[in-house]
Amino acid sequence: MKKLSRAKNGVQLKVAFNIINTNLTRLTLNTSEGYELFINASSHNVYVNIVSNNFFGVRHGLETLLQLIVCSLSINSIKIISGAYIKDKPLYPYRGVMLDTARHFISIRSIKRTIEGMAMSKLNTFHWHITDSESFPYGSTTIPELSTLGAYSPSKIYTPSDISNVITYALIRGVRVIPELDAPAHIREGLENLKITVDCNDQHSQLNPILEKTYEVLEGIYKDIIEDFHPELFHMGTDEVSLSCWMQDESIKNWMKNRNWDLIEANGARLLNYFQNKALGRYRKHQKIDTPIIIWDGILSQDEYLQNIPQSRYIIQVWNGGNGYEKDLIEKGYNIIISSINPFYLDCGFDIHCQNYNTWENIYDFRIFNEFNINDEDRHKILGSEVTVWTEKIDDSYLDSRIWPRASAMAEIFWSEPDETSSKVKQRFLYHRERLVQIGIGAEAIDTEWCIQNGRECSNLIRLSKINTIFLIHFLSSSCLLLHRNSFPKISVATRYTGDEYLQNISQSRYIIQVWNGGNGYEKNLIEKGYNIIISSINPFYLDCGFDVHCQNYNTWENIYDFRIFNEFNINDEVRHKILGSEVTVWTEKIDDSYLDSRIWPRASAMAEIFWSEPDETSSKVKQRFLYHRERLVQIGIGAEAIDTEWCIQNGREFNLIIIWDGILSQDEYLQNIPQSRYIIQVWNGGNGYEKNLIEKGYNIIISSINPFYLDCGFDVHCQNYNTWENIYDFRIVNELNINDEVRHKILGSEVTVWTEKIDDSYLDSRIWPRASAMAEIFWSEPDETSSKVKQRFLYHRERLVQIGIGAEAIDTEWCIQNGRECSNLIRILLGTMVTQKQMQQKRKIQILLKK
Repeated sequence: MKKLSRAKNGVQLKVAFNIINTNLTRLTLNTSEGYELFINASSHNVYVNIVSNNFFGVRHGLETLLQLIVCSLSINSIKIISGAYIKDKPLYPYRGVMLDTARHFISIRSIKRTIEGMAMSKLNTFHWHITDSESFPYGSTTIPELSTLGAYSPSKIYTPSDISNVITYALIRGVRVIPELDAPAHIREGLENLKITVDCNDQHSQLNPILEKTYEVLEGIYKDIIEDFHPELFHMGTDEVSLSCWMQDESIKNWMKNRNWDLIEANGARLLNYFQNKALGRYRKHQKIDTPIIIWDGILSQDEYLQNIPQSRYIIQVWNGGNGYEKDLIEKGYNIIISSINPFYLDCGFDIHCQNYNTWENIYDFRIFNEFNINDEDRHKILGSEVTVWTEKIDDSYLDSRIWPRASAMAEIFWSEPDETSSKVKQRFLYHRERLVQIGIGAEAIDTEWCIQNGRECSNLIRLSKINTIFLIHFLSSSCLLLHRNSFPKISVATRYTGDEYLQNISQSRYIIQVWNGGNGYEKNLIEKGYNIIISSINPFYLDCGFDVHCQNYNTWENIYDFRIFNEFNINDEVRHKILGSEVTVWTEKIDDSYLDSRIWPRASAMAEIFWSEPDETSSKVKQRFLYHRERLVQIGIGAEAIDTEWCIQNGREFNLIIIWDGILSQDEYLQNIPQSRYIIQVWNGGNGYEKNLIEKGYNIIISSINPFYLDCGFDVHCQNYNTWENIYDFRIVNELNINDEVRHKILGSEVTVWTEKIDDSYLDSRIWPRASAMAEIFWSEPDETSSKVKQRFLYHRERLVQIGIGAEAIDTEWCIQNGRECSNLIRILLGTMVTQKQMQQKRKIQILLKK
C-alpha cells in the first residue's frame, strides 16, 4: 500500500497493487495487458486497488487512475472520483510508434520523451528504424567502421550503452523496443565502404545479394542487434527494393544467367527471396528464441510471390495498401500491422510526396471494419497499428509536435475501438494534450486555450471567424493614445468589407488593406483604386495551414519562395510602390509555445528574401543555402523546421545535382534521358563544338579536357603529350569553346584529373603541382597575361609549395629563382657555366638577405 498524496483538510489516496505473476518481465504478442481497477471512498480515505496478471496490466491501471484525477482551479484542489469499478484490456496486442533516426539523428533524450508519451497513451511498441540510406548511426561492436564512416558525426552514434538505457527505460513504462535493420534497400552510408553494395544511380544503393561477404556483414550486425536489444520481435525491412537496380548490374546478371534465370521481374523477386532466406538464416544463427519477423509490404507480399513468405514466420506491416489488399492478406492467413499512409503517416503534409496532413480527427475516426470490410473471425489477424515518423523534415527541435497528440488518437482506437467520433471526444483530447505538455512533451495544440478552460461550450460556440474582424490596432503602450490625429498611423483592415460596394467608406489616405483572401484580380483592383496593400494571401502566406479542415494545404518554404508578385497579380512597375510588402500569418488555434518556432521558420525567411530582393532563382536553386540558413537558426536556439535530411546538409549540392562524365548518355541521340536540372556533365573528351552544343542545350558543364587538364598524360602511349603548366595557363574558355557571355554561367569551372595507372605515392605531388595551380588561377580570374609573363610568380609559388612539404615539380633552375626576371632573358649554354661577375654579386646579395 502506497500513500500518494494528502491535501490539507482533505483525504488520503491509498493505492494497492495485486500482481498475480510477478516473474513476467517480457512483453510479447501473447502477453495479457488487462487490469481491474477498484475505487472506494470513506470519510478520510480513498482506496484504490489495481489487479492484473502482470506488471504491464498494473501499469496501464495506474495510467487510468491518473486520468481520473483532475485539478480544479476554481477551488484550488485535486479531485478524484469517489467510487468506480473498471475492467479493461486492449483489443489489439501491437500498438506502436515507428521513429526513423537516420534521416535526422534523434537524441536519446527525445527518444525517452517519446516513450514517456507512449506510456501515457498506453502504447506498447517503440519501433526503432535505426539506419537508412542517409546514415548508419547504430554502433555495431562487431563492425565499428559502419558507424565510424556512416554516422553524421562521432557524437551521433547509438552505443550499446545508449540502447540498453532506452530498453530499460521503455520496459519500466510498459513499452517493448523493436529494432529494424532495413535491407536490402534503404542502405548506403557505412555499408558502401565495405564493397557489398550495388549503386542504383539515384542517390540510393542496395546490398549485393550474390556476394557471400554481404551475408557475413549482415550476420555481424544481427549478432550485435540480438545482444544489444534482446528483441521480442525483429523488423527486417525489405522496403522499396528495386529489382531493376539489381538486374542492371553486370555481375548479378551473369550470376542469374549461370542459373538459367531470365532477366524478368519474376526472377528478380526470386533473387529477393534468395536474399531474404539467406539473411534470415544468418539472423536465426544467433537468436535463441523463435522471434516473429516483420517486413514492410512490397514485392514479396504481392500475390504472385506470396508463396515465398510463410505465414507462420512473417508479419506484414502494411503502409501502401487499399483496394482490398489488407483483406486479401488476412484471408491468405497473414498477420498484419496497419500503418497506412492515410491516416498513420505523421510526417505527411510537409512534402510534395505526401501532401495531406493527417489530423488527430482523421486518425481517431479510422475504423478497421469500415476500411477493410473484414469479419469478426479474422479480426485476430490484425495485430494492431503503428504510426510512422519518417524524419526527412523532422528533427529534435519539434519532434514532439509531429507525434503528439495524434499518436494518442491511434492508441485509443486500437485499444478499444470506441463508438464515439472525434467530435464527441475533443474535450477529453484537449485535457490529454495538456497532460502531455505538463510533463515536458511539446504536443501540438488541437484548439485554443479558451476551449480548454470552457469545456463543452467550446464545441457549441458560434465563433466569429477571422473574416468578420474589420480592423485591429495594437497599442504598444498607453502613450500611443496621445498621438496627434494628423500623425495617427494608417489602419490596416481585413478584406471582409472591402468589396467594391463598401470601398467608398475606406479612404485611400487613411487605410492600408491587408489582403488574405484575394485572387481573381482583387489585389490589382485595389491598387488601381489607389490603395496601398500588404500581401498575406492564404496561399502561400498562412503558416498555420495544413493542420485543419478549414485550411488544408500546407504552404512549404518552396511555395513561398517561388511566389512572385508580377506573376500573381499582373501589375506594372508604375503601381508597384502600392504594394508595401508582405506578412506571413500565424493563427494559433492549433499552435502554442511548444513548437511555435517550427511553424514559422524557415518559411518566414523565404518570404523575407523574396520581398527583399525578388530573386531570379527558384527555390530549387537556393535549397542548399536555405539548409544552411535553417542550421543557423537552430544554432541560436530557434527550433526551425527541417527542410531535408542531415545527409543533405553535410553533402551539399550532391543531393540536388549529379555529375556524370561525358560519354554515351551525353550523345545527342540519348540526351533526352538526362534532365538539365538534375545532371552536370564533366567533359573530358570534347572538342569540335561538343562543349558549346551541350551548353546551348541547357546543360551545366565542368571542363576536364585531356588537353590540357589530364595531368597523367605524357607517360603513356594512350596519352602522349605532356601538358605543361604553360599549356594549362594559356588555356582560355572563350578562345577554345567559342561561347558568348550570355551562356558563360553554364560552365561551372574546371577540374584537373590524375589517373594513377603510372603514378603512386612516391611522386604524386610532382604530377599535380604546380600545374593544378595554373588551372586554379585561370578559373579564378581569367587573367590577361600569358604564362611567359607570370613565370617568375609561379617559380615563387612552387617554392612555397615545397616549403610546406609538397614535392612540386620544378619549372626552371634554382638560378632562375634567385635571379628573378633576368631568368627569362638569359641565354644559357650549360647550367652554371657562364656566370658574370654582376650575376655572382646579385646571387650573394640574395643569399645574405635570405640569411637575415
